[in-house]
Amino acid sequence: MIQLFGHRVYTHVLRLGLAAILLGSLITPTAHAKKADEHAECSVLKGALTQAWQGYKTNYVQVDGRVRDPFAQDISTSESQAYGMLRAVWMDDRTTFDSIYEWARNNLRVRGDKLMAWKWGRRQSLPALGSGVVSKHNGGEINKPEKAQPEWGVLDTTSASDADEDMALALILAHQRWGNAAYLEDAQLVLTDIWEKQVTKTKYYGHVLLPGDFKHEENFWLINPSYFWPLAYRVFAEVDPKHVAGHDWEALIESTYEILNESVGKSRTGLPPNWLKVAKSGAPKNQRVDLFWEADNERSDYGYDAIRTHWRVGMDYMLTGSRQAKSMLYATNFLERYWWIRRALPSPLSIDGILRVFPNDVPPSHAIYGATLPHLMLAYPTIGHAIVNDYILDPLGNDGIWQPKFDYYAQNWLWLGLWTYTGQHCGSEELRQSRSLRDNLLHWVSWGAAS
Repeated sequence: MIQLFGHRVYTHVLRLGLAAILLGSLITPTAHAKKADEHAECSVLKGALTQAWQGYKTNYVQVDGRVRDPFAQDISTSESQAYGMLRAVWMDDRTTFDSIYEWARNNLRVRGDKLMAWKWGRRQSLPALGSGVVSKHNGGEINKPEKAQPEWGVLDTTSASDADEDMALALILAHQRWGNAAYLEDAQLVLTDIWEKQVTKTKYYGHVLLPGDFKHEENFWLINPSYFWPLAYRVFAEVDPKHVAGHDWEALIESTYEILNESVGKSRTGLPPNWLKVAKSGAPKNQRVDLFWEADNERSDYGYDAIRTHWRVGMDYMLTGSRQAKSMLYATNFLERYWWIRRALPSPLSIDGILRVFPNDVPPSHAIYGATLPHLMLAYPTIGHAIVNDYILDPLGNDGIWQPKFDYYAQNWLWLGLWTYTGQHCGSEELRQSRSLRDNLLHWVSWGAAS
């Protein structure tokens, strides 16, 4: 349990708050007492964010900036580096930000463009020193010596668009916070490659973000809707010098919500899928967006990937008031109904709403409690408060780590959920009204008077 000063006060305040909601607010506190309670709560929330960030750096970030997953063969991914960069810029930790980004540039930017190879780690098989490969030359065969590969390196050069867009946004915010023009210049180069290599023009939805630059099926585009981030596209439109000349980021916002709305309408839960299909041509209107319906195919489950959709859409609504985002957030009450029955959230679920069974030694990830928090705190605030208390604050250890420790993914999403909640709970609406979108995103959680 988190041992921050005021945590017990915060837990007590939360329970009083829930009771007040249920009983109709029988006691009205004085303005001074209310302000003191809010200050105590915000101190606990910000303290937890700081403690979890320190724990994350200690356990997952090497001195050289490599963000590692020690319980998945110690791999690093473009996603892990991008999460680290976003968290570092929001924590105003420039030293860590620069080291994480430098490692990514030196080790993942190997494709010949500004996008990152998605996976790096220990290679499984290495040619022995002095070994060779046989090749044909002028009708004969020669033994061509081959240099042994390094033991560690890139395992897959395919790009992952969610990581590339997260990294671009982190660089834009770094420029906003620390003023170094090099951050913004590099972000703009990344945006060019995202648009030219990871965005395609579809027949039915205009421009759509693809999950990467891999080969797609003949009849459909394979889409991961949790990669869609409309809020980031609004920021990209502000800073991309090629926006007017053809990088139509607003078009991505429109296709994002159109595809999301059609996909959740197909699932019996009303929840977003991990993966879906967008037809290339010749599809009837009700099959232009489709799911993977085969009984043994879990690609359209609501699970590991899909939970992130709530966070990306929720942030768009909180910072812009987007009607499209609000419509998505209120499209289903499945999570609410599930919560009140089980006091927990489900993941993964099949399209039919059946809970997938995990092996006995693999518990489901608690990442869902952070990733869905923007959705729940807006649509069902009572549930949102309970999740913060029961699944985020209480389980955070003295070492700044949520158990199980091997769940690197949950370490990120519980933190991001808490960061979102803290900004919503402790931020000044008056101040937000006077700031730009980028300033609001950067200073969603304010760490000092200057913010």
